[in-house]
Amino acid sequence: QPAGGGGGWWLLRQRWLAWIWLALLTVIIGLDISGYRFVAAHLARNGVLTFLTLLALAAMRRLLEQLFERWGKGVRTGGGGAGVNLHHLHGNLRRFVRLLLLLTGLFLLASYWGVNEQALTALSQINLYSVTAADGKIDFVTVADLFGFGLTLVFTFWLLANLPGLFHLVIFSRWPVAEGSRY
Repeated sequence: QPAGGGGGWWLLRQRWLAWIWLALLTVIIGLDISGYRFVAAHLARNGVLTFLTLLALAAMRRLLEQLFERWGKGVRTGGGGAGVNLHHLHGNLRRFVRLLLLLTGLFLLASYWGVNEQALTALSQINLYSVTAADGKIDFVTVADLFGFGLTLVFTFWLLANLPGLFHLVIFSRWPVAEGSRY
């Protein structure tokens, strides 16, 4: 088992997390008693969704790591004595899965709490420059467009950096071809 232990259930044993949830519950009850029922309901709903998302992502990470361990045992080590470094392959795959789950969690949490709507609305109102199209229409390039471009660029390079390991695990490890002809 990893240092955190038992899948996603380690979250339930964290004392600091229990204090955060207790404080959130106290704030929700206080807001509800004060008459701010909409805010209390919003906080309660998003708090529960956040907790369930954290549990699900932690359990999914543990399940995927177990699946990759079992799948990696069936990986061919190549012909002609040119073995595959499974430890390196599993490290790359674990790093890829962790980052993918982290990004998924951040996206879900941002959608629960409305961060993406507010931020994109604010960033889409800041014009950097304007471009005149062929039909004479003026298009504005905003900070949101620049931010989306940057995220797309980072994701593309991240995927390119992890592509050889994914190809090796998914395709080449199960394909009975000599090492040199795989690439």
